[in-house]
Amino acid sequence: MVAIKRAKRDSMQGGPEFTAEVELLSRVHHKNLVSLVGFCLEQGEQILVYEYVPNGDLLDSLSGKSGIRLDWLRRLKIILGAARVADFGLSKSMADSGTDHVTTQVKGTMGYLDPEYYMTQQLTEKSDVYSFGVVMLELITARRPIEQGSNSESGADGNG
Repeated sequence: MVAIKRAKRDSMQGGPEFTAEVELLSRVHHKNLVSLVGFCLEQGEQILVYEYVPNGDLLDSLSGKSGIRLDWLRRLKIILGAARVADFGLSKSMADSGTDHVTTQVKGTMGYLDPEYYMTQQLTEKSDVYSFGVVMLELITARRPIEQGSNSESGADGNG
């Protein structure tokens, strides 16, 4: 069994970005990360094939939906393991030689996007670090970066 991630037809990610992602995912191997086992980039299709994890994803485990409850010690072990294998070179590998950023159309999951990237449309290594930091905070707090129906910002009067 495998898990398939298929880009939407209207996805703005181009071939070079997809190829850079495949190259990065092909280099990262760790017991706590799902492995990329294949991909397709034909006839406008962008498909990633991952090993199948029967217990669901990290969000399922953080929420208890998978039946696995991650206590603080287990979450800390995941954080440390992820920090040891983190590669902040995805944006760098997509950049043209001689520059330290690449300009693209903004894409990604809200809550994980670097606000500077969102505003400037320039990917830098800081963009990868920002997204990694959001995932680390997600693990520490066991909460999603953006939760539907909640407002984490308080107004000047203290009411949120």
